[in-house]
Amino acid sequence: METISRKDFLVKCSQTCAGILAGGIFLSACKTAALVPFQIKDSSIVVKKADMVGKSSAIFRTDKLPAPVYLSEKDGNYEAVLMLCTHKDCELNTYGKVLHCPCHGSEFNESGEVLQGPAEKPLLKFKVIVDNENIYIQ
Repeated sequence: METISRKDFLVKCSQTCAGILAGGIFLSACKTAALVPFQIKDSSIVVKKADMVGKSSAIFRTDKLPAPVYLSEKDGNYEAVLMLCTHKDCELNTYGKVLHCPCHGSEFNESGEVLQGPAEKPLLKFKVIVDNENIYIQ
């Protein structure tokens, strides 16, 4: 067994702690959207507002659409976009608050606006209606 000096031990412990802390910060920045239960009713995706408490975004997949729907909330306002790149119709991934195209690198914000090309057009937006209990994505 190799012996190590106290100084080297403390240096290695400090480096390990710094790595864990940096990793935790990095991972928290890479949070993805939540998967939240929903229903399809009259051609709308219906989400209970209670299921969105504590979540700033969620993803909904239905066989009625070619890609998932991304719902985001900011200051009580909801927006929903189709997670299908407008460049070459690739399904998008989420990285924090950015929607990223794995095919050619396009990036979009939560509102569907282009942050980085090659895509030039914004994402398809859905009409969102909110009442006291539900969020309706039409």
